Amino acid sequence: MQEVKRVLQNGEHFNFVCKMCGNCCNEMLIKLTPYDIIRLSAGLNLPTHEFIPQYVLFLKLQDTGWFLPVLKHVKKGECLFKRGKKCRIHPYRPLPCRLFPVGRSEENFVLQMSLYCKGLLTGCRWNLNSWLEASEAITYLEMSKLYYDFMEEILQSYELKTISDKQYKLFFKIVYDFDGARLDLTCSGINDKTKVKYCLAMGKWFLERFSEPHLLEELSEEQFLDAYEKQGRMVLKQLIEQQ
Repeated sequence: MQEVKRVLQNGEHFNFVCKMCGNCCNEMLIKLTPYDIIRLSAGLNLPTHEFIPQYVLFLKLQDTGWFLPVLKHVKKGECLFKRGKKCRIHPYRPLPCRLFPVGRSEENFVLQMSLYCKGLLTGCRWNLNSWLEASEAITYLEMSKLYYDFMEEILQSYELKTISDKQYKLFFKIVYDFDGARLDLTCSGINDKTKVKYCLAMGKWFLERFSEPHLLEELSEEQFLDAYEKQGRMVLKQLIEQQ
């Protein structure tokens, strides 16, 4: 889809109203964060370990080995959640959809001047702050920053392309699949932000504890699960106290 991105300057205004044309729901790369996955799963009343195989595709970044989650099919066709011209998941839509027509480019917010969008330059007058508040994007941005800061920290500390397949799969399951990775730990009463922090903390612990493949291979599955559950209980206790 053709578009021109223009950096939004501090205090700059723009006009936009959604015409519900559905054009922005086609052929777009919708990157997800652990917070997006948790929110979408809850909105669809699915555990993350069922939501992920149905709706998420992982793109492997060749330069780093990082697995980046995106919504299935959207880049090559129509969004799976599009119903007619309406969005089935609008109340819990992910950050890129929530921000549109605003987007991110490195550290900047940009206005996506898209030829396919019928709502640009019409309707209400917004500045960046009013748009972020109206689209309820502020918490999503906070959790996106937390995730990408975590990603940067991990990539600076570990060479993911050199770890074993078993380490690789377990690490990314812990980071993205909250319901699958929490085992049988009782997590009632914790909010979605805390769930993300749990996943990231446990992912970091996993790489620190099992930085060498033999450290993982030397443990039986039962021994690994015991160590994981013990650490998980400690992490959850700390995070709940901080809520």
